[in-house]
Amino acid sequence: MTVTILGRRAMVVLKWQLVAATALAVTCAMVLEGDRAKTALLVLWCSASAIVIAPGVIFLAHATRTRGIGIAPETRKSATGSGIATMILGRLTLSVPDEALPGRVGDVLFDLLPPLAVLIVAFGAVIIGRAWTMRLTEPGAGLSDVALPRGRVVMSGLLVAFVVTNVVPAFRGLSMWKAGVTVMKSDLRNLVALQEGFLADSGRYASALSALRFAPSSRANPPTLVVGKNSWSATNTFKRLRGVTCGVAVGTANPVSGETANAGEPACHGP
Repeated sequence: MTVTILGRRAMVVLKWQLVAATALAVTCAMVLEGDRAKTALLVLWCSASAIVIAPGVIFLAHATRTRGIGIAPETRKSATGSGIATMILGRLTLSVPDEALPGRVGDVLFDLLPPLAVLIVAFGAVIIGRAWTMRLTEPGAGLSDVALPRGRVVMSGLLVAFVVTNVVPAFRGLSMWKAGVTVMKSDLRNLVALQEGFLADSGRYASALSALRFAPSSRANPPTLVVGKNSWSATNTFKRLRGVTCGVAVGTANPVSGETANAGEPACHGP
């Protein structure tokens, strides 16, 4: 018994749809500005991700529905490639720059991307595991002609995902490091302004963020305050940006850069 999962004709149509969508979205991302460009990139990334993940979903669905039928060698190879591509996609998901996420949707996605990346990697592992635990049959028998001859469409989708998460953001000057540093410095400048206002009102610096009614940006961690008699300093970090710390100080050395930063001017250090 042979079960054909997805024919070659369907994959040719899918490939050209991907090419057209890629050309349109990349053009929009290059031409548009602000949240419109970011939305175009996000739509393109979602489309590419769907192209990469879809073959694995189809394979697992048929493998579950036709238990005991076995798997053809060429299908096992294709499913393994699909699983590996899915795991790579999960890794690329973590590379999406914070600055490339649009508005409020970006705030939600920022927190969802790490667990989503883990789920995608785990799904890829499940695909590979299922392919290699099924009984091997003769070529052309069992589950055969499983999507993506030579993996061209999956690789195209993976390439698009890489372009969206790395190439286009780099071309537009977007990066996870740049986005994180920008947000951290902005929070510290706000903190400086609030501390100066508190000093003018009470004659001292506040030792707690609550006294200043300070609220950090949605993607930054709250600053750590160190207050002296006539001085204070603070450091903060950014979610998903490891090893990078920004600091600011007034009346004392900057905790990050020592004496190199001007009073009240944030400085950052990291890889």
